[in-house]
Formats: sequence, C-alpha cells, structure tokens
Amino acid sequence: MLRSRLVLAPALLAVGAWPLAQALAQTGPAITFTLDQTFRATDNYSFAANPPSDTTVYSRTNLSFSSVYGTPAQSLTFTGGVTIDAGYFADSDGTDTNIDSQNLGLSYFRESSSTQLTFDASYRRVQLTQLVQGATFDAADLLIDSGDRINYAIGMGLLTGVGGPFGISLNARASARDFTGTSDPSLYDSDTVSMDAAARFSVTPTADISLLAGYKEYNDEDVTDTEQIDTYAGLGVVYDISPALQFNGDLRQKEVETTETLGGVRSTRKRDGVSSNLGLTLQRPNGTISASYATDVTSTGRRDTVSVGRSLQLPRGALSASLGVTESDTTSSQTVANLTYSYQRPTATFRASVSQSALTDNNDNEALRTRVSVGYNYLINNTSALDASLAVADYNVLTTGGTDTQRADLTLSYRRNLTADWDLTTGYTYSLATKTSASDRESNTIFVGFARSFSF
Repeated sequence: MLRSRLVLAPALLAVGAWPLAQALAQTGPAITFTLDQTFRATDNYSFAANPPSDTTVYSRTNLSFSSVYGTPAQSLTFTGGVTIDAGYFADSDGTDTNIDSQNLGLSYFRESSSTQLTFDASYRRVQLTQLVQGATFDAADLLIDSGDRINYAIGMGLLTGVGGPFGISLNARASARDFTGTSDPSLYDSDTVSMDAAARFSVTPTADISLLAGYKEYNDEDVTDTEQIDTYAGLGVVYDISPALQFNGDLRQKEVETTETLGGVRSTRKRDGVSSNLGLTLQRPNGTISASYATDVTSTGRRDTVSVGRSLQLPRGALSASLGVTESDTTSSQTVANLTYSYQRPTATFRASVSQSALTDNNDNEALRTRVSVGYNYLINNTSALDASLAVADYNVLTTGGTDTQRADLTLSYRRNLTADWDLTTGYTYSLATKTSASDRESNTIFVGFARSFSF
C-alpha cells in the first residue's frame, strides 16, 4: 500500500503544485534543457561475469530539464531526465533500444520571518549495471543483476519560531526501493516511513532545550519478511559555554522492535535502552575543532562511537577531517573516518572525499560502509580541459557469513568548446564490481560526443 502511494505521489503533487507554479510564474521561470549525446564502444555492456567476445557499439542520449519558479520568499523546482541507449548489443547479438535511467523530482521551499516550509518528491529508475553511490547505500545497491532499481521518496519539513524563544520542528519522510526483472534473491523490495518532532525552548540567551520524539518503520519482502519499528523520546540541549565553545547533546529512551518469520514462525524481539549524542565544537580563526561521543541501541545490541575532528580554511581550498573508533556488542573495535579536501588554482581544481562509517543494517549485519570520490580538472587553455574522476563504494559485512560488495568507476576525458553553445567530449571509463565468492566483473568503454544546454 505504501509503495502504491509513493508511485502516485510525484504525479499528484506536481498537479497540486501547478496553481502555485502559475502564481510564481509572474516572476519569470528559469528553464534549462540539456542534451548530452555520446557514441560508445564497450567490451561488457551488461557487466556480465563472462563478457561476450564481440564489442557493443551504441549511442547514449541524455535528456534533462530543470524549471525553477522563484520569489524572494519561496521557490518551486521541477527536474527530470531520461537516458536512452540504442545500437548493436553483443550480449543479445542484435540491435535494440534500452532506457538506461529515468528520474523526476519536485521540491518546494517557503520562508517567512520566523517559519520555513520544505517539501520534496522524487522518482528514479536505473539499470543495476550502473553505479549509484548514495550516502546511505547498502549491499543491494552494489549488486550486479539484470533488471532495474526503482527508488521513490517523498518528504516534508516545517520549522517555526526561527530566531525566537520557542520553535517547533517537524519532519516526515517516506521512501521505497523496488527491483524489477532481477534473479538474485538478495534484491528484494523495501519501504521506510519516518517522523521526527522537536519543541525548542530558549531558557537563557546561551542555552536551548528541546523535547524530542521520533518514529521509524521499515518493511521488506526478503525471506524473513522483516518489519522493524524504532521509537524514541528524549531531551536535547544546545549550550554556548563561551563565545567560541558550544556543547550539543541529547538523551533519548529508544526501543527497537524487530519482527521476522523464521522456520515458518512469526516472532518479535525487542531491545531498548538509552541512546545519546554528545558533542563539543570549538571555533578557531581558521576553522573548528570538534569531539563527539555517541551510544545507540540497535537491533543487535548497542554501538558506541567516539571521534575527533578538525576543519580548516586554506589559502587555496578547504580541509575537513575526523577520525574515530566504533564498537558494537557483536563486533570488535573498528576505525571510522571522514575526509573532505578541495584545492583550486586558476588552471586546476582538485577535490577528494572519503567517508567510512559503521552500521547495523536491516538484516542484523554489522558492516563498514566506505565511499571514496576524487575529481581533478585541468584547464589546458580557454577552450579545452582535461577531467579525471574516481568513485568507489565498498560495503564490508563484518558478521560471519556476510557478503562483501564493491563498485568502482574511473573516467578520464577531454573537453573542448566547439562554439559558445556546444562542447565536445571524448574519453575512457573503466568499471569494476566485486562480490564475495564470485568472479570480478569489469568493463572498458571509450566514448565521444557533444553536449549543449538551452536556458530560457
């Protein structure tokens, strides 16, 4: 039922937003259409474990648009896109046309002197051969199979009393992930609903106290038909110890209720206890120094994490880093870290980010989730440039018997401005996918194409 509502939500909300768009249109919408057309040759289009001996030659057409209606107090944004592949595919030994991906998005923001309202809805469909490196990916997001992954999401937020002595924060979100045309039993449909509320009171000019409450429900269609419900209630504090030092903490009573079907019997287990997040932030002339401690109740017990961090504003960029240790009831200590670095010169830009976090997933597995993103751009002259990018996603299951998965994409390309409106791009992409007890999957792709954006 939830999934069917999520399928209809973007369309219904787009229709409901049309009168608002008409009202905002008097300011003149900003509309952009983008065409990205490339011609490609690859040795493993479907990312098969045993690639075909022949080469796949095809064209890839990316069509996207964005439309922004705005006033000083509110904005409404529509986005959408489709990717179409057409050509000779060695896997099927014939010509064909495939829709590689589709996406739609809607977001709304409204602000008054003391109130903020936000809303967003999205739909995305993508082939499982494509790497989608979201911030909260899991093992299923990195698996290779036939078919598509479909993600839906809808969310709303309300913040009142901005800058005042009393305020309320409400956030609600529903999301779903479906798989179609797949054969791997590890790829199963799931959906999540979450709601969080906070009532903030400014008790002194330097201290705020908040009453907190939240609810999250997760359901999936795996072999155990898992249902997990998390609830919490508690108290949060923000206190300015000095103009440069701030304390931020919360204390919550949390319960995790998990229901599964094991051996044909439906059973429920509960875990409850105190969860807390405590943090100190010290403002420095060139950035901040921070320290934090977190303890959380999970479906398998308790997880504790301690970390320290430093952010710096550099003459030609910025650096933010943190390092910590985490430990759960069922695993030994693990290192967690985050790093973001950017460097810019008149002719070159470098950016890099590394994120490693520990979690207890919805299958009661303890895991380490690692994301790496690196990009480099070099301007050869006023009309041409070199680009390099690397994206790595790694999901390492620490629980015995778990499946580790990894995906990586490396792209090297050359861009040239043909005219004021058209860009020529040519390059090479190497992709790799690994999985425990399975053969590595690799592909090599060369491409050449052109792109143009039309703005109104």
